[in-house]
Amino acid sequence: MTDSNTTAETKKALPAYLNVTKLQKLIEILSTTRVTVITTESLKGEFGATDASVAMGTLRFLDLIDETGKARDAVRGFHLSGEERTQAVAKIVETAYAQLFEFVVGDKPQNLAQDKLTNHFVKVYGVVPRIATPAVRAFLFLCEEAGMKEKSTVPRVQTPRVKKPNVTHTKPTAGSVTRNPQRSPATHNANETAIPFAKGQISFVLPTKVLSNPELIGDYKDVLTAINTFVSKCEPFLKEDSQPNDSE
Repeated sequence: MTDSNTTAETKKALPAYLNVTKLQKLIEILSTTRVTVITTESLKGEFGATDASVAMGTLRFLDLIDETGKARDAVRGFHLSGEERTQAVAKIVETAYAQLFEFVVGDKPQNLAQDKLTNHFVKVYGVVPRIATPAVRAFLFLCEEAGMKEKSTVPRVQTPRVKKPNVTHTKPTAGSVTRNPQRSPATHNANETAIPFAKGQISFVLPTKVLSNPELIGDYKDVLTAINTFVSKCEPFLKEDSQPNDSE
């Protein structure tokens, strides 16, 4: 009996560490779909085999499904809107991360410096830093959704959900920053993700599979911060470029 209880506690103790982009997609599914049973197989189409398994772990940790995949009543909270939705999500977060909230004394965990919060995740949940880092980002994102933390100003990536177009495109160099007001994320194929800045005049393009690597999430956010700084300096020139140029 002790062994089975320990196993159940270990599964519950592993926090959600699905990357923020995929976590957004998971919440979108819960918010727009009436789900009764969720399985790893049913999530593979949206997340791929590896992330589908991580997504299932996230749902279990948040106590949104039972061990058989049956949706719990708490899922209905994502169907609400306004303050009622915020309160419902806050209850989910506070319940799932109860150990963390009890461990942190004198402040709220979502208000701590990220390195200190990461250390708390290592101590409370017994995870290695490779898991703790994306787990912290997932926790902070959920706190934003629950109205427990101000939403980040850094734009999050939304992977285009489009079929691969039947036209030929010139692929940009992965990780390059390009300017093209005519290009939108939807024109890229399924293997690439474009993050628009300055109303689409500047885009950051990179392989979509990179976004699934939890070890790169920290570096990725640093890059976005740097691009935001760069874009703010470019804005005066972009306004000039928006005027017709007869010399070309």
